[in-house]
Amino acid sequence: VLGQRPMSQRRPPMHAIEQDTGLEGLLLHPLSARLLAPTIPEREGWVRRDDLYAIFGRSRHEQMRLADEFESVSDYVANVLKLYLRMEDAGVTLSPVQQKELLDLHDVISTYYDTVHKGFAQDTFELYLSDIHRDSREVTAKIRALRDRHWHRLSDETVEPLVSTSYMDIANAYRRMKDHLLNIGEAIVGGKDIARQVIESEEEMAG
Repeated sequence: VLGQRPMSQRRPPMHAIEQDTGLEGLLLHPLSARLLAPTIPEREGWVRRDDLYAIFGRSRHEQMRLADEFESVSDYVANVLKLYLRMEDAGVTLSPVQQKELLDLHDVISTYYDTVHKGFAQDTFELYLSDIHRDSREVTAKIRALRDRHWHRLSDETVEPLVSTSYMDIANAYRRMKDHLLNIGEAIVGGKDIARQVIESEEEMAG
């Protein structure tokens, strides 16, 4: 990480290492890449620069925060898989309507992930924060509507208990993924306090 070590992780020593090893232009520093000149892997399209980071300095707080949030997202992805496997082991399945609703929700969360991840390539954050907060509210509204439809179905038809609870648990897992993705977006801009300041400043200018 650029600036994390006072002697070795500065631009001149990092460049000297490339020259001494004969790897000039090939060494990629993914956590600080967007603070450095594009490397050959980026220019050749082997990796996407937009997927890399712009972390600087000795503090590891930002890295730990992002790692924790990404881990939480992956935990809920694993939970969804376990719920499907539990239904498979029990010999029960979601109805076609339930399957479509959850697949649609999966696509919504996947799109939201892409929206949040674009923050790593942003230079200004006003529009970015507005977008991820707006989309977060829309995702929450979709999940509430999905839940309401589910409860309405329960009043009209008989649903296997494991199917009913698994359906809601999967929907709630996607909601928690969305919450952690929003946290990632706010961490990208420096944390919730800075995110709030940016949003409030934008609202004042709009007003």
